[in-house]
Amino acid sequence: MTEVSYDLDAHRFITGVSDSWDQFASENYGTKVSSRDVIGQSIWSIVTEPDLRIYTNAIFFAVRHWNHPLKIPMRCDAPGLIRDVIMEVAPMQDDGLRVSHRIMSERPQRTAETGAQCTICHAVMHDKKNTGSQFVCRSCRSFASNLISQLGRRYGSAGCDPSDTSRDQFQPHHQPALRGFGTG
Repeated sequence: MTEVSYDLDAHRFITGVSDSWDQFASENYGTKVSSRDVIGQSIWSIVTEPDLRIYTNAIFFAVRHWNHPLKIPMRCDAPGLIRDVIMEVAPMQDDGLRVSHRIMSERPQRTAETGAQCTICHAVMHDKKNTGSQFVCRSCRSFASNLISQLGRRYGSAGCDPSDTSRDQFQPHHQPALRGFGTG
């Protein structure tokens, strides 16, 4: 399956991308995302939505803090195509990170859903107005928070969980397939 990745320095600037980056961007109608466009840019100039920034930063923080990779299932759709992806964030030297997205499966998208969609799992939230901005649903935040907590219990100390979602009520409307994901 296809895998694309990018490397981040300690300040979260993109320092490199995989050889497959440009072909993947081109095949998926990406604009202003060629390797020439993204290398040297802050990841936060690309990940602009606050909810997705918080989610991503919590994962980056945990991997960097505990110096151990983390894998998270997510979706990375293209027009007319549904993709199940594994995102792996791994530590590198000098507090850098390598972020890889490996496509596990692809299938045609049959109908367009109405309502806002979680940017991670694409679950449709019919009670949330689709404003075009990205958000991360409670179930995905809880899943990531649990993985981050596992890292802390296994590799670090308690009390360093940057993704505490305890004030949210976990009400799973979906659950990604968990086997083979996470820290093990």
